[in-house]
Amino acid sequence: MKKSSIFGAMALLAMVSCNNKELYYNANIYTADSDMPEATAMVVEDGKIVFVGNDADAKSAAGMFATKHDMEGRRVLPGIADTHCHYFALCGTKCGKPTLSLDSNDSHEAALEKIKQYADTHSKEEAPEVFGFGWGWDVKPLASELDKLGIDRPIVIFSCDGHTGWVNTLAMQMAGVDANFKDIAPGSSYFERDADGNPTGRIVETAQAYWLTQKLGLRNSDDIYAGMLGVSQMFNAMGITTIYDAGAFTITDETALTAAAARNDNTLRIFASIFYNGTETDEQYIARAKSFREKYTTELCRPNTFKAFKDGTIEVATAYMYEPYKEPLGTGYGNCMLTTEQLLSVTKKAAAEGFNIHIHAIGDRAIGETLDVMSGLGEISGTKTIAHCQILGNGVLDKFLANKDVFYQTTPVWLVEDKNFKAVFGEEFFDKYDMPLKTVHDGGVTLTFGSDAPASIPQGGMEPMKNIWAAVNQGNDPSLHNRPSENLTVAQCVDAYTINAAKQFGAEDEIGSITAGKSADFVVLDKDIFTIDTMEIGDVKVLETYLKGVRVYTKD
Repeated sequence: MKKSSIFGAMALLAMVSCNNKELYYNANIYTADSDMPEATAMVVEDGKIVFVGNDADAKSAAGMFATKHDMEGRRVLPGIADTHCHYFALCGTKCGKPTLSLDSNDSHEAALEKIKQYADTHSKEEAPEVFGFGWGWDVKPLASELDKLGIDRPIVIFSCDGHTGWVNTLAMQMAGVDANFKDIAPGSSYFERDADGNPTGRIVETAQAYWLTQKLGLRNSDDIYAGMLGVSQMFNAMGITTIYDAGAFTITDETALTAAAARNDNTLRIFASIFYNGTETDEQYIARAKSFREKYTTELCRPNTFKAFKDGTIEVATAYMYEPYKEPLGTGYGNCMLTTEQLLSVTKKAAAEGFNIHIHAIGDRAIGETLDVMSGLGEISGTKTIAHCQILGNGVLDKFLANKDVFYQTTPVWLVEDKNFKAVFGEEFFDKYDMPLKTVHDGGVTLTFGSDAPASIPQGGMEPMKNIWAAVNQGNDPSLHNRPSENLTVAQCVDAYTINAAKQFGAEDEIGSITAGKSADFVVLDKDIFTIDTMEIGDVKVLETYLKGVRVYTKD
């Protein structure tokens, strides 16, 4: 063989072996990039998107030796991001240790029966405690009700919204809780007491409730590590490649972050919280937050966000309102967890250190006062987000529209026709001010969507397609608000889950759209959500999910 032929063959072999490009063509791509919203092909190399455009140009950019994937006309979206969930808490329920699941519609008697059945099914050696989630409005969360079951182990069960604890006497005894116990946040998060000052077994709101789970050590870092891959696959199966964890709660932040930093084989990108509950000084919080960010930041885990609660939830009448609650929820104005002054003081320091600011606020007064905090911060290097944003009455809607640098984060499956909520707030008020998404969007505020899982799992809130279905179908389905004027478009919903989410994280240069230079995170659907009947969107399935160019999920 001539030398020239040998050299030519060697050169050809080198070109083949050095070509790491992947060509995806004959696709129907929604890019979430306003400069090029639609495309039919993209080229991926070393986990990054290097070209987006039409088939012919993409084939040219990929070269003849690229690995080729015919997408058969499938709809492709950027990797979906869940902008508010409790991933680490979910990991604690999927770690191999038994976890009790109740239903929010269970009667009190049905809930007690399930608890007893769980204890009978799982031995004390297998489940040293009865730990779970899910009870709803009809339960009477008293220790005396659990004690009468005769279960000789601690019982700790959270409500369906995760904001109220129900524990037995043994659990309180093991944690050292009695009439002399000093609550973490009297008046906002505490052990409910009887007339003699004895704790009843109902724990109001998260700071005190999650103190108890941490005190009892119900889950540890090894448990979280063990649960991570399974939970990540749950998210991947829904097209999710990135999440924001809004608080571990049942475990400490450090317990969660220790597991996340060690799990370098995870199939999910995590932006994580360092939680503030008002029990430490500003300086103590900042020192802890900076230490955790420095110690636990990895390629797939970034603890870069300040998180706090301004109020609770409507379900247990702790969302902070301008007008008092009515029956059947009770009376009062809800709970103010942290004052405007407290929040402004600590968030100014956190923002100065480059942390994103993310605050839970559901009631109109909570949202209004949190907007005061966000306005008081001025321009910051990180981002500002109010999570859930459910009730925008009493001038709060206009106030939000005047603060366009604040992200409006929520979960659209909550757009339900709830007779109890209407009774509490009044039908006209509730219909007008419960999550008016289109008004908010059209007013120039950036929307982002997430699940709040595990709280929203019974409503399908963990599934992006279910949330998109809800956001575009008001007036089309009797379970949703009858106000089609507040429907979003499908594209607006996808943006809320992709490019807007990336902006909330402060990562829009890396993720959020199918754009050259960004991470190759993308999703392949079995149907085109832009062209099918909107009522069918909730049933659309993910066929494949890719993170950094690697396929992390394939539908069976």
